[in-house]
Amino acid sequence: MDKYNWSTGDRKMEDSLPAEDLDQAKEECPICMNVYRKPKLLECKHTFCTLCLKKVNSSAKDPQSVPCPVCRHVTTLPRESTVESLLTNFYAPSSDVYTCDSCDFRSRTPLMECASCSFCLCKPCYSNHGKDDANNKCHDTEITDASALYPNDLAMRGTIQHLSNGLIRSCYCGDICAEFNALRATCVTKIIPVSGYSAWVLLDGGSDVYKLSLSGQIEDKRTVGCGRTLDICWSDKDGLLAICKGVPSVLKCNPTGTESILDTGNYHPTALCTYENDGLVIGALDMSEPSEGVSYFLIYDSDKTLMKIQGISERMAFKRINSIEYNSLTQQICVADEKRNMVYLCGSETSCESYRKGRAFPTRSRPAERERPDEFTPTSICCDLDGTIFVHDYSTSSIHVISSKGKLLGMLLGSDDDHTGDPSCIAFGPDKKLWIGDMFSGQIRIYTVEQVYNRVGHRSSRIRIGGNGEDMHAALMQMVNNHPEILSSGSEGIPAEVLQGMLLGNENEDGIMGMLRNHSDNMNLAGVCLSRDSTGIHVRSSQNADDPEANRLARRAFANQLLNSPETASSLESDGISVDDVLRACLDADD
Repeated sequence: MDKYNWSTGDRKMEDSLPAEDLDQAKEECPICMNVYRKPKLLECKHTFCTLCLKKVNSSAKDPQSVPCPVCRHVTTLPRESTVESLLTNFYAPSSDVYTCDSCDFRSRTPLMECASCSFCLCKPCYSNHGKDDANNKCHDTEITDASALYPNDLAMRGTIQHLSNGLIRSCYCGDICAEFNALRATCVTKIIPVSGYSAWVLLDGGSDVYKLSLSGQIEDKRTVGCGRTLDICWSDKDGLLAICKGVPSVLKCNPTGTESILDTGNYHPTALCTYENDGLVIGALDMSEPSEGVSYFLIYDSDKTLMKIQGISERMAFKRINSIEYNSLTQQICVADEKRNMVYLCGSETSCESYRKGRAFPTRSRPAERERPDEFTPTSICCDLDGTIFVHDYSTSSIHVISSKGKLLGMLLGSDDDHTGDPSCIAFGPDKKLWIGDMFSGQIRIYTVEQVYNRVGHRSSRIRIGGNGEDMHAALMQMVNNHPEILSSGSEGIPAEVLQGMLLGNENEDGIMGMLRNHSDNMNLAGVCLSRDSTGIHVRSSQNADDPEANRLARRAFANQLLNSPETASSLESDGISVDDVLRACLDADD
């Protein structure tokens, strides 16, 4: 099989850049993972944002000291001095963009800062947060109503409060709803939930794949029989698919045996997942390269025709893809590269976001465990129906929650005693529940992930997409079909008030508005208001512009419409509005 350059179509991609290329291309604050805002130097020579250091200082036992989150060296502040008195690192790349710690609103004007917890907040969030110490809603152990803002479980509450003191931004709480042991196995290699009650499970990388119920009973069994099985996936068209070590093909697992349905030639698959329209994405090692550790992902359509071979960029390949997932909401291929210690989010041919663990990220202490690497080691990746990305890091035995822009949103904690145990693989089922397979005990745990906790108290519950009836995408598409005037290519393009009227107008109950009203109980849907000023494009809720949750929902709905309706995108372009700018406004505000 030939290797194609996806930009020119005729030359093969080269891995000519050194290994430390992109990994060190962006210098970020180790705490917030963003470009530095007013970078300050500690005595240990580590650099952090001024605001991040204020958060660390606010939780320190001695108000005149700042413990370094990286090396733990304590920097003592001069008497009656603050973090502002520390030396400024003028050589660190800095940004003049300020981000609200609650709703992610971005502004070039400095935001308001809470005197108690040092959080940087926009005006609406600051009003909700409390304007003075008497009314302050900062969450600490002295607040009597903390149970309304944190879990009732005291151990979980203490863990979240500790982690939110400058270590991570938010804690996503997974409430355990079921668990069982998988056939006396040691390691659960892969889980593919096919319903809320059963899943295909690969155990210890063996040749057998089992369909297990919530009680651990075997409902079906398929045998791969080609050596060590590396990965499996479920295709609506082809059924259960598998790849094996050293076998350059994708195998279809039938009840009576296996058959090869796709030959990958010089590429040896290491991971696979389904793609849009019954296609496949395969992460594979390039065996034609003389050097070791050169990988690409291959995209095939439903007819098993090769569409694209892609690396990180035109000049750089992956090292080893050990987990891959297609994010259908953001149309990104999410790649966990264990050898590069990075997660890559590949969208269009020119867009590839990246993420790696910050040095200040907390490490979990696990009893009787094998030695873990120091570097970020992503071993499993998956996406929920909201487009949020979950990554398991073996080095810290933790599950990171990141956005489509590669920004850290928080950390997942389970409500069980050992907080998800020692994960080896993670996957979301069609009922929006998270399945986690254990690395050492062969146990499978299932969680609902609906609550998000942070020190500010906003976004206490996650958006729930869908519900009874058709989904939001279908509703918006019907809106466009029933109202062709919104697609007009005249000088008016798509006026914001027309779009707002479509979402809020009083149409007949059988049409689009009836469908939207049916969803309103589950989604708290509000209208969309599109505006543009000197600072850029803004997409907000027209009914609840001061509500961060309503704004986030409005942005997600509008971004989904743009991604899935070429007509709408074309109309925006004809009006002189860049679709990329609108999508960036939607996604950046959420990230």
